[in-house]
Amino acid sequence: MKFYSILIILNIIFIFSVQADDICTAQKPNPIIKSVQLSKLKNYKIIEKPISKKNLGYYLTESFSLLNGQVVKIEQGGCAHFTSKYIFKLNEKLEKKPFDVSKWIAKTKFLINQMIENGVNLFGIEQLEKMSKSKSKLSIVESEKLDIEFRDDNGFKINKIEVKQLKNNMIELIYFESYAL
Repeated sequence: MKFYSILIILNIIFIFSVQADDICTAQKPNPIIKSVQLSKLKNYKIIEKPISKKNLGYYLTESFSLLNGQVVKIEQGGCAHFTSKYIFKLNEKLEKKPFDVSKWIAKTKFLINQMIENGVNLFGIEQLEKMSKSKSKLSIVESEKLDIEFRDDNGFKINKIEVKQLKNNMIELIYFESYAL
C-alpha cells in the first residue's frame, strides 16, 4: 500500500513539474494531422501535397512574393498545434540595409486576414498586431535566425514566429501556435 502511495505522490509531482510549454506535447494519444495548402484563398481544401509556384503568381506584392505555403494542424490529446511554413522571395536587395520587418509583417497580416475572411482562422492576429507595433529592433541580417515568442499573463507560450533568411533573397517564416481544444 505504501508503495502505491509513493507512486501516486511521485506521479502528482511529475505532473506539476511539467512546464507550461510541454503540457500539450506530453500527452500520448495519436495525433490527427491536417495539412492546408494555400493554392487558392477562396477555395481552401485539406490536401497532401505542397502548392506549386505557378499557382501563386497573384500573391505578388511590392516587397515580396509568396512562393510556397503550408499550414499543418496537429490535434493531440486536449491540444491543437498549428505549424505554418511560408517561403517568401524578396524583391528588394538586403545586402546593405536591414529588412523592414514591420512592413513585412503588415503584408503577411494582409494575407492572414484574407485567409480568415475565407473561413480559415489559423493565426493569432492580435499577436501580429502587437508585434508590428513593437519598437523592438527586429532586423534580419545574413545567416541570422529571428525567433519571437508570445506568452500570456500566466507565462504559457501562446505562439512563436521563427524567421530565417535563406539564400537568394528568400525568407522563411514558420509560425507556431498551440491552444487547448
